[in-house]
Amino acid sequence: MVSVIRYLLTIVFVWSVLKTLEVTVNRHSTDKVIFTALGLRSLFFGLCISLTALQVLAAFHLWKPYTFGFSAAYTALALNWVESCIAIGFASRHPEMSSEFARLSRVEGGMPDRGIPTPGPRAFRVAFVVATMLSLLWMGLLITYQRGVS
Repeated sequence: MVSVIRYLLTIVFVWSVLKTLEVTVNRHSTDKVIFTALGLRSLFFGLCISLTALQVLAAFHLWKPYTFGFSAAYTALALNWVESCIAIGFASRHPEMSSEFARLSRVEGGMPDRGIPTPGPRAFRVAFVVATMLSLLWMGLLITYQRGVS
């Protein structure tokens, strides 16, 4: 079972690294535009750089354990959740703006430019719940893995 969890967590961390890099590089990524609109562009890049480093360390730790590997993994998961909460919080306060950011991101990604409806309050609650549940799931798997290899 520990082996299956290790593979799953490796996939999660590698996917997170790739997604963080994509969000950082994409000119119109919704998260980047949201942080820029808040005047927090430096915080966005600081979070992305920190998050990428922690996620890479976490993925390596799963295969070649080192002293602070689990700390890096837990911090990466927590930081990812915090970044998601900031973006969801801003989007919920400015739904029209976040819809436009999402549309620009889709267009830059080569997707069709069909209007994205302005989300209601329920959509943001659902996004928050999903982000929280996924974070708790990954944390739970990491705890299970840590107990299995200790």
